[in-house]
Amino acid sequence: MDDARAYLGLADGKAAAIDLATGALAWTADVQLDHVGAPQPVPNLGLVVLAGRSGAIASVSATGGSTNAALH
Repeated sequence: MDDARAYLGLADGKAAAIDLATGALAWTADVQLDHVGAPQPVPNLGLVVLAGRSGAIASVSATGGSTNAALH
């Protein structure tokens, strides 16, 4: 979570962001992970980093949810 959004790893392998001011869904991203732990915002890079049970990691844009990188 940052000042504007809460970030979630979803059971279907996607990630999502919820706007804290409105409660509206800000974006979803198909990161194809079996999520473990909470998504971690990296504000100085504008990213959210997510980890999967297999050791895979992915990063998405914190503002729009576009996938930046995935390491499997």
